[in-house]
Amino acid sequence: MSGGGFGGLDTIPYDRLDPRVPQRLTRAAAERLGKPDSRINYLVPSISQGEVSWGTYFKDGSIFIANARGPIILKGLSPYLRPNIRGLSP
Repeated sequence: MSGGGFGGLDTIPYDRLDPRVPQRLTRAAAERLGKPDSRINYLVPSISQGEVSWGTYFKDGSIFIANARGPIILKGLSPYLRPNIRGLSP
């Protein structure tokens, strides 16, 4: 069961969320970054084209994306923390 979503956005049925993933992803992402898991700002599930993924966002702007089961599939940095083309601060 899930809510109606916002403005036609897909919702995520609760049974598609593995409750073990947040802890698994948090530990793996913190280990890869070499920082304590206390540096994680937030974790959020999302769905796109029917596929569930999890995003882990660190306080320094590092981002890790995992699939529905928890393995990390992408690592990046928040675009808001990158200098723009002209070299100006965000």
